[in-house]
Amino acid sequence: MDTENGRINCNIYGYCGSVSEWIKKSVELFSNIGFPLKSVSYDVNYQKLERKSLNKFQSECNEMNEGSLESLFSFTIFKGKSMKVPSSWEYGVRFDKPSRELQIFFNTSLEMNHTQTLVDLLSAYLDDKIINFGYFSYDTIWGKGESLDLYMENNHSWWLALNPRNRAR
Repeated sequence: MDTENGRINCNIYGYCGSVSEWIKKSVELFSNIGFPLKSVSYDVNYQKLERKSLNKFQSECNEMNEGSLESLFSFTIFKGKSMKVPSSWEYGVRFDKPSRELQIFFNTSLEMNHTQTLVDLLSAYLDDKIINFGYFSYDTIWGKGESLDLYMENNHSWWLALNPRNRAR
């Protein structure tokens, strides 16, 4: 598998839990494997996108009530060269609460055992969870590469059905 200049992704559908617990778990898991997370990107009700340093966000979280934190939807914690340019993000994890999607991603340029790292992270995230389905894939600068479905049902129709933005379809 040629993954030069690409990104390895693992998408899991059906993941559920509180945003605050997920944030704590993500920061701890990535730090423990030597990949500290530095920034956050999130939106509120799919209306307003915000990006800031993880430290600033965590200090603001201390002032938020639990309900405000749980109202955050698509949420990514990552390390990247630029907060504003998602293609520059080296690694991270994303949780979209309404669609219950969890995505772990790493640039293939990072010196690491990508497969083992993903397996270790998945084991930790899914330790007490039951999920619907998911897949591994990698993207290159030329587009989508190979993918490995975790369950045969995984295809674009499932994504359309599960994504709350596409309910009208």
